[in-house]
Amino acid sequence: MKSSALGKSISKGTSRAEVQDVSRFGLWLYVKGREYFLPYEKYPWFKDAKVSAIYNLQFRHGYHLRWPDLDVDLELESLEHPEKFPLTYGEPKFMRDLHKVREKLGKRWGKLQARQLLRKINSHKHRSAIKEFKQSFKA
Repeated sequence: MKSSALGKSISKGTSRAEVQDVSRFGLWLYVKGREYFLPYEKYPWFKDAKVSAIYNLQFRHGYHLRWPDLDVDLELESLEHPEKFPLTYGEPKFMRDLHKVREKLGKRWGKLQARQLLRKINSHKHRSAIKEFKQSFKA
């Protein structure tokens, strides 16, 4: 008895995308015949994500990478030409300021002051809140 001829793959080898590996430094993607490394420093959305969520990758329209469980979308061009996309994820300035204040104050960071500061930050008065907070601890 003869075997029937093998069928053609419905997914072209050049239009596939897959996560190849997840390490403690980042993740490796294989897209359209090329490998890409996404370090957690530049792509922090993946750092604390579940491995199953990272492997749940969708490749749409031949250029759009989507991780639905993480609500992360990347264009393939941003991986191919990162110099064209200089903006990366960063904490808002007021959060960086808040961390600086917290580091300087050390143990003097009280719950009451933190609650008051967060209330002001949430009311979008973060600049004045941080300024007041810094001044309240000046000796």
